[in-house]
Amino acid sequence: MAYADVRTAFQYYLAHYNGGHPIIIAAHSEGSRYAVPLLKEFFDGQPLQHQLVAAYLVGWPIRIDTYATIPLCTSPQQTGCFVFWHSFLHGFVPRKYVRGQHIACINPLRWTTDPELVPAQWNKGIVLRSFDKLWPGIADAQVHEGATVGAQAAFRRQHFSAKAQLPYCRLQLTITLMYEQMPCNAQPPFWLHGI
Repeated sequence: MAYADVRTAFQYYLAHYNGGHPIIIAAHSEGSRYAVPLLKEFFDGQPLQHQLVAAYLVGWPIRIDTYATIPLCTSPQQTGCFVFWHSFLHGFVPRKYVRGQHIACINPLRWTTDPELVPAQWNKGIVLRSFDKLWPGIADAQVHEGATVGAQAAFRRQHFSAKAQLPYCRLQLTITLMYEQMPCNAQPPFWLHGI
């Protein structure tokens, strides 16, 4: 039922609002769960694929071979691709979390699959619960075990809710720790000339 609603809403958008413009898909957690089949149905090997700038499918593990013609983004300027990451504390990956080289994962600080630790100064800004201030240079990131990006926030724990402080409850921080990276990555002119 949920995917049917997403599909219907997307079809309405295409029919009434898109007008042939470039498309960015942005989803998180359960939203990514439904964006994965949406991308497969409407973009993968379909005419609409030439309008895809990028699909940010964050917080829901995706196999590297999910799509026949849509690759994992591996550089900041690449278009027509998808990205995935999920934030956990350094050194912690939940036992039940899907991991391995078959899972697509990028480091959102450099937009590559390189496993090297990227220092916090590359982070353009995180946001906290109130979303009233951008905090640059706070969280570092590293692709770990082929499926996750570890992120360690270098500021006082009181900024987070008690639930968010638990290492296995980092889901709600997956976007906030890399908040300013997505709009910076999605800016023209990189993709404007490719579509």
